[in-house]
Amino acid sequence: TTAPDTELEISAAIPYLRLESTTTSVSDNAVVGSLQWETKDSGDPGVCAEILARYNGTGGAADMALKVGNAGALIEAITILTNGNVGMGTIDPTHGKLHVVEDKDNAYACHIENTHNTGYGMKVKAGSTSGEYIFVCEQDAGTSSDFMFLVRGDGNVGIGTSTPTYPLHVVGDNDSDGGYMAHIENASDNATADILRLKNAHATNPAATNIYIAFADAGGSLDYIQGDASGGINFTGAADDAYSDRRVKTDIADLTGA
Repeated sequence: TTAPDTELEISAAIPYLRLESTTTSVSDNAVVGSLQWETKDSGDPGVCAEILARYNGTGGAADMALKVGNAGALIEAITILTNGNVGMGTIDPTHGKLHVVEDKDNAYACHIENTHNTGYGMKVKAGSTSGEYIFVCEQDAGTSSDFMFLVRGDGNVGIGTSTPTYPLHVVGDNDSDGGYMAHIENASDNATADILRLKNAHATNPAATNIYIAFADAGGSLDYIQGDASGGINFTGAADDAYSDRRVKTDIADLTGA
């Protein structure tokens, strides 16, 4: 163009801008091209942002990086590898297409927000077998045994275990007095507030083969709370003799002549 509207204007059907390095022997991780923004501010002059290409040791291939100014220095904020992996806070994004690293106390590494009142938050789609993880929460510098929470491809959810064998499998190591493995609380002040409901959706009159709660120790199963085939439940084993609870008894009749 003969009438540029800015200091540099490229006008063409398909405009190109090429930065060419004339170096004939490029070392690994060497910068082969850079586009910088510089300020002449009297209080803090210098380069305040940069986009660069970094040779990765493979012929004709280079990683890309975006650097931003931070306290007078350039910090690599985003890295894009030749395999498409994107890193934020790391120059070596090896854990998937998006790898985010943060090192700040009392701060989230990632925040995802949909401000629409009918919008969704996040969708994770992955494998469908027990050997594949869809979602994992892991302790810092942890190993597979340090999983805090995970969802497997078969739908099983594990808390404190990486091998959940049930739809919800909780494992812990709390030997303190009152150190329960689960706490369910209804904080409602309604007098009819309920706590927990167990439902067998495929049995009209659950029988002894329909177990609602199983009690076990290191040696195996102890007692059960199970159906009684009459629309109610009962205890098995020692628990059947140890408790006197009208709600789990059958054939109750008034005593006469006692």
